[in-house]
Amino acid sequence: MRPSETFQGRRQRVSLVIALGLALLASLAVPRVGYADDPLAEKELEVERQLGCPICTNLPLNVCDNQLCEEMRGIIREKLAAGETPDQVVAYFVSRYGEAVLLEPPRQGFNLAVWYLPILAVVIGAAIVLIFLRQSLQRGRLSAEHLQIDDPTLDRYRRQVRRDLERFEGTR
Repeated sequence: MRPSETFQGRRQRVSLVIALGLALLASLAVPRVGYADDPLAEKELEVERQLGCPICTNLPLNVCDNQLCEEMRGIIREKLAAGETPDQVVAYFVSRYGEAVLLEPPRQGFNLAVWYLPILAVVIGAAIVLIFLRQSLQRGRLSAEHLQIDDPTLDRYRRQVRRDLERFEGTR
């Protein structure tokens, strides 16, 4: 076998592995829609994704499999089949278990702080970093300008420092 054939074969195998990896990542990124034919099942899933298990911490209802969550899913199914809207079903569970059952805090009242304080903190942090960077660059420019001044005493000082360094390195 010629070396170019070996390289070509390796290159094709690497390309194949990369293509398979990208295909796997793409398949994971595609959202899976369950129960596409049943609109009631889609509404159930919509409600289940908004609610969390009252027992487990931050576990969505559509993922949890304990007995209470099974019962809650049954209630959701019954209420939606009876004609209630997903918002009414969510409100029922909030009235029963409190706002802690919601996976996202409502965007009203004091909960607005949960939604907007992180954004405000990032903006303030970026502003502080920019101010420090600007000051640092300005100090660097000023010190560079100051070091480039042609001063005879400064030149004598620099020569003296160089001689001292050469003597110091020579004594080692």
